Amino acid sequence: PVINDKNLSDTEKINMLKKHFELLLNDKNEKVALLEIRSHALWYLKGLEGSAKIKNLICSSKSAGEIFNILNEFLNSFKK
Repeated sequence: PVINDKNLSDTEKINMLKKHFELLLNDKNEKVALLEIRSHALWYLKGLEGSAKIKNLICSSKSAGEIFNILNEFLNSFKK
């Protein structure tokens, strides 16, 4: 089934991105997963308010932990 991203909340998109990254990490080594999630993250974050900064942080991150921290902080910003 095709997922229409217009029906997903920003929180759902971020959680889906985190799950996607977890699956990549289970299947590939961290370096490869980091490279692959960068291009996917740009799609997941497209159109979200404040996403330009997050995209830049993700693309310059050096570890899986950094990416999860960035995404968790971004999620927390929705709750404020």
